[in-house]
Amino acid sequence: EIRQSLVLCQNLTLRPYDPQRGIEVGALLGLEDEKGREQWLFLAPDAAGLKVDMVGQMITVITPRSPLGKSLLGKFEGDEVEILVAGARQQFAVTEVI
Repeated sequence: EIRQSLVLCQNLTLRPYDPQRGIEVGALLGLEDEKGREQWLFLAPDAAGLKVDMVGQMITVITPRSPLGKSLLGKFEGDEVEILVAGARQQFAVTEVI
């Protein structure tokens, strides 16, 4: 339902998750930070920063040009990614990829 709503409302194309290839542009994924906070991201070719409310779930659009987007490419469910933001390290776990 989130998948269809995102495509219909924002005209963004979701790419089916291929567990052999990992996360690619078009992936909808859940991330958890070190403090256990979860967020949903859509990895899109553009429209970075757009926030979409789908059935009560906020989804943030990021691009592969962002530090987080770049670090997510090719990752899989259960993988961890680490980025530097303003000199501070942030770690995230990929909890789900749709």
